[in-house]
Amino acid sequence: MKVKNWQLLSIYHAGHETNNGNIWSMGSPFFYIYAIFPYAVGYFKQEYSYYTYEPSVETALESAYEFWTKSENSSYISQGRYMRNFYDIITELKSSNNRYYYFYIDNYGQQPESVWDKYSCYTYYHEIPFDINGVDNTYMYNGYYKVYDARVWLSKWKIHEDILTINSDKQSLRIKWAIWLTVVLLAIIIPLIVMEKKKQKLQSESLYDKLKRLCNPSNFIKNYDKEKVDAANEIYQRLLQTSPDDKELMDEIQKQAVERLKISLIEPSLLNELRKKVNPQNFMKNYDAEKVSLANDLYARLSKDNLTYNEFIEIQELSKQL
Repeated sequence: MKVKNWQLLSIYHAGHETNNGNIWSMGSPFFYIYAIFPYAVGYFKQEYSYYTYEPSVETALESAYEFWTKSENSSYISQGRYMRNFYDIITELKSSNNRYYYFYIDNYGQQPESVWDKYSCYTYYHEIPFDINGVDNTYMYNGYYKVYDARVWLSKWKIHEDILTINSDKQSLRIKWAIWLTVVLLAIIIPLIVMEKKKQKLQSESLYDKLKRLCNPSNFIKNYDKEKVDAANEIYQRLLQTSPDDKELMDEIQKQAVERLKISLIEPSLLNELRKKVNPQNFMKNYDAEKVSLANDLYARLSKDNLTYNEFIEIQELSKQL
């Protein structure tokens, strides 16, 4: 008599496999998928006073199925060989394929149909589609009958690690990071270089060039001021007619520029830098009485509200002694 049956599918992680000479599968983890199903039912007829008890095969199979899939005593459940979410796991494994790792069937050169496409997982009352080639040595016994299980290997799966793609992407990332870091460093360094060059230019700028830059009438057009444009025009014209070596006229022109144009010939950045340099605190750690005295005097002169450009230049020269 042909009997309807059920089957369970299980995943067994077998470890890692090294295939010498083949870098693609070297050290690849792999696992097997098995089908577990009952292949034999054994029982004794129970003779009672009024009737003979002889369980049906269908009843035995149904009891075995309930035991293996639901009972806390089921070795398949306790050993992790059977899981209700089998298809969820397989689906998750398949969906996890990416550029670097993917799952593939490796049945020693054979490529059978995908087990989840061909068979249903733990379908109750299903035709046995396999030839029995392995006995699992397990059975369910409830005192009345035993249901023996067989296990059939369906497929072997490996996790493939694409070393070439991984190394290629690593190299690509290294190049991208190098470019990115270079851009960041240039974004930091270039402004510093520009600021340093600007500072050096200001430090080396002569009084004549400074006045030409600050007294140009075009400086007062944007925020228009008629009186300042007239004053700048007069001062600038006189400056162009004056020799840079004429100290007396240069001093007179700079005083007019400060008074009439309300400009400062002292660059704030240079003033702050000079204040830091002549701060008496700099000479307290390795105490030097003479330097403290000189620094104190220069620092006080720099702190005046009416500091002139000539005084600033003089303090700059004296600061070289510190």
